[in-house]
Amino acid sequence: MLWDGVEPVSPEIASLRPQVNTVAADMCEPPTWEQRTSPLRSFRIFCVGTGLPINSDATPMFLEPRELKYSTRLQHGTTLKALLTKDILTVDAYLAGCRKRAARDDIRQAEGIRAEDLKTVIATATTTQDATMMKMAWMTASRWAEVKGLQTGNPIPQTDGGVVITFAAVPKTAKMHPF
Repeated sequence: MLWDGVEPVSPEIASLRPQVNTVAADMCEPPTWEQRTSPLRSFRIFCVGTGLPINSDATPMFLEPRELKYSTRLQHGTTLKALLTKDILTVDAYLAGCRKRAARDDIRQAEGIRAEDLKTVIATATTTQDATMMKMAWMTASRWAEVKGLQTGNPIPQTDGGVVITFAAVPKTAKMHPF
């Protein structure tokens, strides 16, 4: 248990203790933990062999003679520092668990623009061409600049207020009527 609840708290906060501990326990999930034990095991063997104390002060002496890339040294040093530090705060464990859960989350995208918001954006366009390109970008789920770059000579405004688009220049993903 990462949050042992020794200090007195209100019942509402105490009811959150199991949830907090569940998220914080992800900090030490088996795959990551197994990967981290290898540097720790090597570090302990090194410290016992050289007579150095097994603490974070001996970490540079352990990492420097090894022929490792600096990024690997940084990774091993950070891992050893985390494993050798005895006073992990509850918030640190909870945040580490949150990071792992966020990394596993399938959805990492911003929410798409809604039709009502699109109308507001189009109303701020300075030209008909820009407004049309914004709408086409929304229909094709492309970025505005990329769609506009494909549209040489498009759109062609008509006297009745409509526009004509040369379909040879329109991306294949464009739909005739997205609504």
